[in-house]
Amino acid sequence: MVFPDGTQALRETTFDVREGEFVTIVGPSGCGKSTLLRIASGLTKATGGFVSLDRTSIGYVFQDATLLQWRTIQKNVELLAELENIPAAERKRRADEAIELVGLTGFEHHLPKMLSGERLILVTMHRRENQGSPMKSVCLGLRDIVKRFSDVVVALLVHLSPSVRDVLLPLLSGVDRIWLSEPLGYLDTAQMIQRSTLVITDSGGIQEEAPSLGKPVLVLRNKTERPEGVQAGTARLVGTSRFALVQEATRLLSDSRHYATMANAINPYGDGKAAQRIHECLLYVFGRRRAQPVPFVPRSR
Repeated sequence: MVFPDGTQALRETTFDVREGEFVTIVGPSGCGKSTLLRIASGLTKATGGFVSLDRTSIGYVFQDATLLQWRTIQKNVELLAELENIPAAERKRRADEAIELVGLTGFEHHLPKMLSGERLILVTMHRRENQGSPMKSVCLGLRDIVKRFSDVVVALLVHLSPSVRDVLLPLLSGVDRIWLSEPLGYLDTAQMIQRSTLVITDSGGIQEEAPSLGKPVLVLRNKTERPEGVQAGTARLVGTSRFALVQEATRLLSDSRHYATMANAINPYGDGKAAQRIHECLLYVFGRRRAQPVPFVPRSR
């Protein structure tokens, strides 16, 4: 087993485990024990050799409690079945049984940390002008925030760019209550926004998505091509200043009235009924509807 950076974790490892046998793998730290178990369980794909076993009969626990913090309780429970390509309906059935067994029915769509009442801050940053020193400043600000608020966790979606990773990983890997995740698809990102308390981003698209879900946005830029959100009060420009980021995040996390003002501000990007209005407009244009469509007027929530 050779990792992408060239590190060789395992080599010339061969053994058989017969039915009914109890096997203990012993070795010094870093010798590849965990890698071997991950290969056997299907969580890691070996770069050479082969594993022959019936993975449907495997059950295991990690050395430490390990949950994918960006996946819901339901999705965490379904993970192994998902890796085994079990159909979605059957995965859900099994997960529902397990969740009911431990008394978590009703919490299926919560993130793990949400069960203990912690507040989630979703963070994304990747823009070229923020790479380097500005991004370092933001990272230090994020560390300050989780240190100041013991009930706050940060989920940072790490862009694939090496210029981003070379800054974020050394500064934030292993920091308590800062989770580093690979980029997510649109639906998963939207779900993360929905479950967050606030969003910190330099992404243009997320500046639109978050206000639509009632989440205040701190924009890691000095100017934005989406000024509507700033003008409406749903977003605030903080740039990449460590001090400004911590100050504005602290205010949102400490002042419920200020938070409500931003979260409930008029959403300038619509109310989710654009498709209906387009449909009505087309009917009117082609003479299938007499009444002229009512123009959209942004309203507060």
